[in-house]
Order: sequence, then structure tokens, then C-alpha cells
Amino acid sequence: KSFRTFASNTMWFDFHLMSGTMGPAFIVLHSAFKLDNWVSAAFWSMIIVVVSGVIGRYLYTQVPDLLNGRELEELDHKRAFQALRVQHAHAVQESEAILRPHKVSADNIADHAGMLYSFFWLLMEDLRRPARSMHRKRVFKATGVPRKTVAELCRRTGRMMLINRRRVLASRTQLLLHSWKKVHVPFSIIMAGISAVHIWLAFGKSL
Repeated sequence: KSFRTFASNTMWFDFHLMSGTMGPAFIVLHSAFKLDNWVSAAFWSMIIVVVSGVIGRYLYTQVPDLLNGRELEELDHKRAFQALRVQHAHAVQESEAILRPHKVSADNIADHAGMLYSFFWLLMEDLRRPARSMHRKRVFKATGVPRKTVAELCRRTGRMMLINRRRVLASRTQLLLHSWKKVHVPFSIIMAGISAVHIWLAFGKSL
């Protein structure tokens, strides 16, 4: 709590991210990749801390998406699709053809997949989002609907895919974050401990 008198949690977190980026960069320069002694344990601990930190940051970006009201948003999109069906039935059918297999896949992952497989599925889903967005745009344009309707269908179809993904996230995010802390925190302590000994010995030799 005393840290909050100096800065907000957001600022401290940003400082943590900056330190986690610049610190390893300076350590790499300092070591010059000469990893032939016991200090190399601190270097590899740092690598594990950085990689796990990137993964943790990615997981934390998913949490706000879970906090939004899934049911209300889903109902809003379904009503919008129903209204669009009156004038653009073929375009809405294309949207349903895109959403149906994605929902089946998300349901299967949520019900049967393990934690690690779920994480990689989630990661691949994010990596595929730009390509899928362009594909949806081409599909809806081919139906001949107005540009405004194309944009709305693309947006709502994309949001429905994110809603499908929330079922996978909701049951596993806390478990993933808990498992991540078991890696990130211990290796941070190991890195700090070995680094402190290394600095102490270095100062002792200089004196």
C-alpha cells in the first residue's frame, strides 16, 4: 500500500514492464553471452522470467474481455442479425456458416481440452484474427450488400467469435494465471538471489 502514495498501480505495472524489457537487454550486453560459469544460472532464470512475463501479460489482456457481460452482448448481436436477415438473408447465412464451426470448435476445447492445449488454441485464435477479418470482408462483399452492412456484419461476426472464445477462457484463465505465477515468481527470486551474490563478489574483487 505504501507504493500507492508515490504512484498508481498502473504506473508501477508499466515500470515493471519497462524494467522487464530494459533489464534483460542490459544483462545480455553485460554477459556478452559468456555463459561458462555459475552466473549463467541467473541468465537462464532471467530468460524464463522474461518469456513467462510475456505469457502472463498476454493472459492478463484476456481478463477484461471476460468481465464484460457475455449474455447481454450475445443477445444484442443475435437481434441485430435477425433484423439484417429481413433484407440481407444471404449475407446473414454466410455469417452463420462462419460462426457455426467456430462455436463447435470452441465448445469442444472448453469441454475436453487440457490447459496447455487450450492456451495454444487461444494463442492461434489471436494470430488468425487479422486473416479471418479480411476473409469475412471478402465473403460479405461478394454477397452484394451495402458497404455499411458489410462493416456491421464483419464487426458483429468477429465479436460473436470472441464470445465463443470466452467459454474456453472463463473456465481456465484463473488456472492458467495460477500456473504462470508458479514459474514467474520462483525464477524471479532465483535470478535476483544469484545476481545479488554475483554483484557482491564483483565488488569484493574490485576492493
